[in-house]
Amino acid sequence: LNAHCWATPWAPLKKKLAAEGVSLAPGMIVNFYGYVDVYAPQGKIGFTITQIDVQGLLGDVARRRAELIARLTAEGLLEANKQIAVSPVPLRVGLVASPGTEGYSDFTGQLLHSGYGFQIILVKSAVQGDAAPAQIVAAIGTLDDHGVYIICVVRGGGSKGDLACFDDERVARAIAESSTPVFTGI
Repeated sequence: LNAHCWATPWAPLKKKLAAEGVSLAPGMIVNFYGYVDVYAPQGKIGFTITQIDVQGLLGDVARRRAELIARLTAEGLLEANKQIAVSPVPLRVGLVASPGTEGYSDFTGQLLHSGYGFQIILVKSAVQGDAAPAQIVAAIGTLDDHGVYIICVVRGGGSKGDLACFDDERVARAIAESSTPVFTGI
């Protein structure tokens, strides 16, 4: 059965999903509401979606997050980065952030006004949206190879949707597998 959602009801549904940090992906189980329709010229029966059960999807997101944490724990990766010694004065700081954001400004402002001679090596990255996890992973890898004493991944506040990229398995694995200590300020 072909299911579709027209643009007018889809815009607020998409906004609500994003605000809750839910991205629809193949294989997800989605409960939705709507009505059966018939396209008479082709004799096709379809289903028009009018609402999506966001609460049910949130339960699925929480379940998948718990499964990820369990998997990383079983592989010994959840605590792996904590085992790396941190330099007593990590003056060469690798920064994964989006310049011009409050998180970036707050972080760099604290270092630059600290009275210490911090050297900040920035690798720009999106910190929200579908492209963010891959960019964050690449930035961590770049900085891990760059000889910094510490890597900091920073971002200011935001909704669950804005922060969802930090729960991505690729990001968790990149932090766990880094040979440089990784701190997050999110």
